[in-house]
Amino acid sequence: MSAVIHPVRVEIDEQAQAAYVRLSDAEVAHTAELSDCLLVDLDRYDMAVGIEILDLDARIPLAEVERRFHIHSSQVDILDLLQPTLRRAVFEQSPEGHAETVPALDGDATPAGI
Repeated sequence: MSAVIHPVRVEIDEQAQAAYVRLSDAEVAHTAELSDCLLVDLDRYDMAVGIEILDLDARIPLAEVERRFHIHSSQVDILDLLQPTLRRAVFEQSPEGHAETVPALDGDATPAGI
């Protein structure tokens, strides 16, 4: 039986200059702090549910997140599209500079301009 891989969804709060990268629909049991601006929400099995990015210029340490929080490699590939930072991946790459111009990441889609 193979594991179900959930789509990666990115929610951006332009006013707060923060984002949430949703990796699963599981209920959040607790949160682990990667740094002052990166928090990982975990389910009861310590599997990553989402990543809170409190600074759009923060870089997500993908190797550490994959190793510590059991993120599927296909989701890591999608997260890699958001590097070097979410601000650069979304705002600088989109023609109008707005998050609304970037479609949701679902594992099969690539954001416009990336």
